[in-house]
Amino acid sequence: LDKALSKTISTLESMDKKEEAEELKKTCQKEPLTPLQVPSADTFVALNNLFRLQKEDGSPVRTVVTMGVPGSGMSVCVAKFSLDWAQQHANREFMAALYVFLMFYIESTNVLDTGFLQMPKFLSSRNNSKSAAGLVQCAVERTLSSQLGRYDMFLRYLCGLLSPHCHYSLLRGFLYSHNTPKVEGLAEVQQVLDQSAQTAPEDRRMNLYECLREMTQEDD
Repeated sequence: LDKALSKTISTLESMDKKEEAEELKKTCQKEPLTPLQVPSADTFVALNNLFRLQKEDGSPVRTVVTMGVPGSGMSVCVAKFSLDWAQQHANREFMAALYVFLMFYIESTNVLDTGFLQMPKFLSSRNNSKSAAGLVQCAVERTLSSQLGRYDMFLRYLCGLLSPHCHYSLLRGFLYSHNTPKVEGLAEVQQVLDQSAQTAPEDRRMNLYECLREMTQEDD
């Protein structure tokens, strides 16, 4: 079994869910997972192309396994994933933003950080790559350095998830426990977006201001 699968099984066992762990072991032993023909594990695959890929033995993909820690929102993600695929709506921007947000919120990990992040001078020293401002700064840099439209909706979704109304009032108790605290440092996030909008090319400013609106709106 690979490391990710072994970690999931260990987590199930530590939560006294031995039956689920044994069932997962048996399933994987009956039909070992065969790697897809994609360049690397972190390669993005269009949602509508997922089941058109072939495994290394040339057979088509018929099953997709979602692995992770129980309670981290896998069921909700898979439901949304399946609905989009069935309706041929490749809504990968939302799924990517949700993954980035959950890794930051639950695991305190900035998956967008490449190790070369330079925080704006107007932010305090406590705002590093693992802060909310650091996460959004990474997302803004990636968006502005890519062609128009490639990451714009991803950035807007991410900012919407960071808003207290969304992550604290709406999603708490569904994707994570009720006692999970609010994201800290959102005032600095708004500063990052505002400053970026003021210095960004004209064709990028509107989206950055929309991201700022996503951070502060309180409607559903």
